[in-house]
Amino acid sequence: MQLSALVLTFLTGTISSTHGEATFSSHIFKHVKTKTSSEVQQTATAELISRIVPERASQFKVTVDSALKPNSFKITKTSDSSVVVIVGSSGVAASKGFYHYLKYYCGCHVSWDGDQLDLPDDLPNVNVTVEAPSSIVYYQNVCTWSYSFSWWTWMEWRRHIDWMALQGITLSLAPFQEDLWTEVFSEYNLTQHDIDEHLSGPGFFAWQRMGNIRGWGGPLTESFKTFASDLQTKVVQEMRRFGMILALPAFAGHLPVQFKAMFPQAKLNPVEVWNGFPAQYASPLFLDPVDPLFQKIGSKFVAKAIARYGTDHIYFSDPFNEIQPRSESARYLASAAAGIYQAMVDVDPLAVWLLQGWMLVKNPFWSDRAIKAFFTAVPNGRMLVLDLQSEQFPQYVRTQSYYGQPFIWCMLSNFGGTLGMLGSVDLVFERIRETRSNESMTMIGTGITPEGINQNYGLYEFALEMGWNPDISDVDNWFRRYAQIRYGNDDKRLQDAWSIFRSTVYSFKGMEMMRGKYTFNRRPSLKLQPWVRSASFNPKHY
Repeated sequence: MQLSALVLTFLTGTISSTHGEATFSSHIFKHVKTKTSSEVQQTATAELISRIVPERASQFKVTVDSALKPNSFKITKTSDSSVVVIVGSSGVAASKGFYHYLKYYCGCHVSWDGDQLDLPDDLPNVNVTVEAPSSIVYYQNVCTWSYSFSWWTWMEWRRHIDWMALQGITLSLAPFQEDLWTEVFSEYNLTQHDIDEHLSGPGFFAWQRMGNIRGWGGPLTESFKTFASDLQTKVVQEMRRFGMILALPAFAGHLPVQFKAMFPQAKLNPVEVWNGFPAQYASPLFLDPVDPLFQKIGSKFVAKAIARYGTDHIYFSDPFNEIQPRSESARYLASAAAGIYQAMVDVDPLAVWLLQGWMLVKNPFWSDRAIKAFFTAVPNGRMLVLDLQSEQFPQYVRTQSYYGQPFIWCMLSNFGGTLGMLGSVDLVFERIRETRSNESMTMIGTGITPEGINQNYGLYEFALEMGWNPDISDVDNWFRRYAQIRYGNDDKRLQDAWSIFRSTVYSFKGMEMMRGKYTFNRRPSLKLQPWVRSASFNPKHY
């Protein structure tokens, strides 16, 4: 479909917003799926088990059977055998089945950065089948690249991918793209100096990619570009070996300032200064998606990404993250959305656009009319929206389920990778269940989107478990069990501590935007004004 036809479809109101699965999710489930064979996924899972419990790996037999219901597994062990048999619909499902057994039958725990793997001498008998209530279990925030992943080597990624598989993650993001942009910019005759002025350092990739800044923390060395490209190849290959789906980057419109002189007739405008950055590091250009040059650059970039990494037919692009579009006109917003999408389908006719819904949160620009114009300009089911902070600021109700586009219910909770304890467990539990049972909603998955990791471990494990475990009905009991598996014993003091966490810091239901405002890890000052949520504070607990 040509760009003009996409816009006309919006303006004449002919895009359906029917919420039947055949209209809003059939394309995703038909085309956005693994191409990895069951044999390779099975091998990947067996290797994971050998890494997690090397001395007991022979006691686990794993099989991947793609004929099973998607996102399901079965675990069996009888008294006349010492082997636990795990059959999963994918490598991810089989890995999740393995962790399900470790956690609920052996009392073990695997986290982002530490394990408790005291398996019993005699492995318990089991006969259980689990069918996940979520079709997609998503993980990552575009900011996690910079807050947590910046300096990782293959060693860190190796363990992290294992953790992702054990948690049942089915969809995530490819972490790097700077090597591809270097090639694209070079083909437009930018000098290395020009490119260095644009690409930020690794700790700031997230905001440079979203057009907020340029060049800050750079330049990138050639050795780092080579390292990142090689690492990306390993990461993408290994995730796909488990049957995970990887979203590749697509063009969002953000370009070096040199493009203005090169294309004086193009609709190129500097982005407003973001968070007070100095002029030399602020205001990269935004190429209007309605400009023909957008299609040329966007298609070139997507083609390079596919050529290097293959494709699962899903691409992420965030054009307006804390950046306002130039016009509130419904016609313009429809044209902009259609233009971004068109640059993907020109290269991959099966493309699905993965978009963060963060741009709508607390942003008065996005009126109901503006939202409808933007989201209905893309064919129904060809955009997948991450409702980024559903536990506190859900957008799916306000947007009438994104006007028919499928979405993933996400828990964000952490900003900036700060190390404070806060969470909204009850809201996560209640809202996922309510939304899942509401047939008028287009939710097709659940996930977590922390800006930084290695904090609030139980909170995130609970949110991910909501995507896989249909039997969670008692949240208090789940956290009591979590305390047991985390520490490997039934000490009542641990149970009491987690009961306090559960009923205080993890029961937040307020509307304050908690962005790392934790007094103990802020810069020391005599002028701090701590905010205390006193409703659940009980002095006898402290």
